[in-house]
Amino acid sequence: MARVIATDQALLFPPLGVPERHFARGFFAIVFVTIVVVVAVYQMRPPAAVLASAPAADFSSDRAMKQLRPITVTPHPMGSVPHTRVREYLLQQLTALGLKPEVHRAEMLDPKIDAAATVYNVVARLKGTDNSKAIMLVGHYDSVPTSFGASDDGSAVVAILEVLRAIQVSAPLKNDVICLLSDGEEAGSLGAKAFAESDPWAKDVGLVLNFEARGNGGGSVMFESSDQNGWLIRGLAKSGVKVLTNSFLQEIYKAMPNDTDLTVFKQAGYSGLNFAFINGHTHYHSLTDNFEQIDERSLQHQGSYALTLTRYFGNVSLEGQQERNAVYFDVLGAKVISYSEIWVVPITALILLLFIAVVVIGYRRGRWNLSGITYGFLAILLAMIATSGGAILIWTIVSKIHPTYKLLLQGVTYNASLYAIAFILLSVSIFASLLLAFLKKISVGDLTVGGLLWWVLLLVLATIHLPGASYLFAWPLLFTLLGLLPFLLPKQRQTTSGKEVATRAVCAVPGIILFIPVIYLLLQALPTSAMAAVMFLVVLLLTFLVPQIHLMASWKKWSLPVAAAAASLIFFFAGSFTAGFDRAHPRPENLFYCLNADDNTAVWASTDEKPDEWTNQFLRPGYQNGVLPQYLPPSEGDFLNSPAPVVSLSAPTVALLEEKLSNGRRSLRLRVVSPRLAPFISVQVEQGANIFGATVNQKRLELNEGKSRPRLFVAYYAPPAEGFELTLETEPARPVTIRVVDHSFELPKKLLDSAQPRPDYVTPTPYPYNPFGDSTFVSKNYTF
Repeated sequence: MARVIATDQALLFPPLGVPERHFARGFFAIVFVTIVVVVAVYQMRPPAAVLASAPAADFSSDRAMKQLRPITVTPHPMGSVPHTRVREYLLQQLTALGLKPEVHRAEMLDPKIDAAATVYNVVARLKGTDNSKAIMLVGHYDSVPTSFGASDDGSAVVAILEVLRAIQVSAPLKNDVICLLSDGEEAGSLGAKAFAESDPWAKDVGLVLNFEARGNGGGSVMFESSDQNGWLIRGLAKSGVKVLTNSFLQEIYKAMPNDTDLTVFKQAGYSGLNFAFINGHTHYHSLTDNFEQIDERSLQHQGSYALTLTRYFGNVSLEGQQERNAVYFDVLGAKVISYSEIWVVPITALILLLFIAVVVIGYRRGRWNLSGITYGFLAILLAMIATSGGAILIWTIVSKIHPTYKLLLQGVTYNASLYAIAFILLSVSIFASLLLAFLKKISVGDLTVGGLLWWVLLLVLATIHLPGASYLFAWPLLFTLLGLLPFLLPKQRQTTSGKEVATRAVCAVPGIILFIPVIYLLLQALPTSAMAAVMFLVVLLLTFLVPQIHLMASWKKWSLPVAAAAASLIFFFAGSFTAGFDRAHPRPENLFYCLNADDNTAVWASTDEKPDEWTNQFLRPGYQNGVLPQYLPPSEGDFLNSPAPVVSLSAPTVALLEEKLSNGRRSLRLRVVSPRLAPFISVQVEQGANIFGATVNQKRLELNEGKSRPRLFVAYYAPPAEGFELTLETEPARPVTIRVVDHSFELPKKLLDSAQPRPDYVTPTPYPYNPFGDSTFVSKNYTF
């Protein structure tokens, strides 16, 4: 394939003869772009907190925070004593608002996750003046055992309380407002499932607004909606609330395994919107998710959504609302732009035609040629590979230097923001260096169009497979092409005007405004080790700046790559110097206690690689590493373990209530009880028994055919004091051995009293990503 070295006529920006002026124009264009990037990141912040002295009809985070403190005194997982206390407090507060709250108890079984529970949803209803369908505000009041639950999800609970208060002192709404403070979200949204399946108010709901948190701060993002969401997005835009949202997040979230309570309601056919703040992921499910460390502004943002949208949708008909899915995005949090997915293909077709026109005109004007565009396309591919590969290599080295990073939840470090900036600057340096190398062989125009060809390819792929993400490539590409076209039309160009440089910089702004929030949120959501994937998007955005980088290189050739590399090193060193642990940034560790009531033996155990300065007083020298099937529910992996003193703990019991033979099968009706009132019980039938069917509290279980767990396994959360019923259908002559393990979320106090206290820079491993930390398991076998 022939290759012609670019002449002055072939350059997108021909030389001025004054390199300093080249550099200045390129420099100021990049400074302008950098300012836009800072503005785009800045608009992701939550709004300011509002004091309790605000008007009574307004949402005040200060007022809500006063409600948050009492429910975050201790962790309160479902079935625990603190969980009951939180529920009683919420009932008191709802009653004080003049409502008539109820506790809807339900026996829930979800065979898809082998889980059952006794759930206690707290519900209340504020009547409207002319109800069509009700708006339901949802937040869950249970926490995981290793968190105080201030952000997840106490922030949602108190936001809902404050919203109900504000609505009652302002103009009444037409539609009813239902408050659902759900139970058991952390155990698989069991409370939401119970509501959708059996609550008498479920049929009245027309819209669900669900509020969550996956960190302790940042702006709240509307990241998920139900299908047929056109009317919802239009209402979101009209409501007047500051909205951070886009349909790219919707497409990404659909492909992820994550669930919230809204997942349940979507599957049940409800319309709904999902909101969450995600900054500070290291606090997620950790003891640092507490009252002191939550960002009050994030709570204000959640409350602003809840109150504004409740007022808006509370005065429109919610009966039978459905409309084709929308493509949508916010512009600096100030305005939401949306259009029907039906326009995705026409918009893409229009942009493709414009791209073809630009390529043809530029080719005829001698600004580029087909072989150069091909090389440019491959050059951008190489830049993507180099930046992502460089990030992987650097992170591999960093991980070797700081091996304790792998202890942190999902690989997200406390100083992840420093590494994120370092990786972005590294990508800028690598991209600029490769660009300068390629410009020795191909023109600026070749590289520019080669980069735009990537945008075209991704636009087509998104249009076909992820229409909600198509906007991310369509509008930046359109504005770039429109900015490029006028300067291709003249047949002769001897100088590069400041107007042209400015136009190209301004036309890059839509891409920055749309891309930066996505990059920012991905950097917040993904593990630090996965930042390399985000650098692909960084390089894609940098393709808009090829001409500006070239102009800077005309005088100070290596100024940008050297400056970016130096700044990147500074941030990497800053990350390295802040890699330690302290009280505000504790190190996760794991320790749990197991008692086998059959042979009266006990062990200390851990999922850690080795004992640390605190756990080594329990895991003595000579500790073992292996499986613990006689102590634990079915689980994979090896555990550090060491013999432990036997503590007198009541074992779970399985009592035979009834046995009968019918149609050649033996039926056993059993009652499973935890005398020590453990909040979690697992039951499995040992291998060898031929089980034909089973029920839990008269609800049929699915047998685990072909699964790694035993053929019959069920986990029961929050069992009542009287326990639960289990029935088995089996062969008449074959004995059935049942192993039951109850699980409480604390270590034996008697043994801790004689041990050294845990250092304040250490914290239990977050649950449920590690379900063993700071727990006590008691197991026993029964044969019938």
